[in-house]
This record gives sequence, C-alpha cells and structure tokens, in this order.
Amino acid sequence: MRLYAYISLHRKRWTVQQLCRVLKVSESGYYRSLKPALRKVRQHALLVKIKEILSRFPENENFRVGGFIWLCASKEKISVIPQCIGR
Repeated sequence: MRLYAYISLHRKRWTVQQLCRVLKVSESGYYRSLKPALRKVRQHALLVKIKEILSRFPENENFRVGGFIWLCASKEKISVIPQCIGR
C-alpha cells in the first residue's frame, strides 16, 4: 500500500501514530505490512525442500512431480497438502 511506504519514508520526522492518524490508516496495519507474510515464508521453505528432494531424484524430475514430491515429503515427515505442491 502506498500510504505505508509514505509512512516509512517520513517516520523519522513524525511518529508512526501521527502519520497513521493523518492518513487514516491503522498502526497495526502499518506494522503488519513490514513483516513478510507468513504464507510466503512457508511457501519459500517448502520450495527449498522440494528442490532438495528433486536434486536427490533427477530421473523423476518431470514424472508426476506433484505426487512424487508429496510422497517424498510425507516420508520425510514434512507437513504439506498435495494442493500446495502443484502451485
């Protein structure tokens, strides 16, 4: 959101509370925007694990990748649903 970027640029001059009040946005929304989304963090961690699994089995790189990765992930006790792997 552009307002949050504005707040970040001007927070040395005014407090976050003052900027949020003037711009009519919530402080919690501003601080939430500073953190990476938890879903994106989990997706990145899953992608790293998928690449690791594929590197161990290069012959299966294109053969039913989703099912193969899910099977390997479940054997290694990585909690993931099959729908996440196809993305």
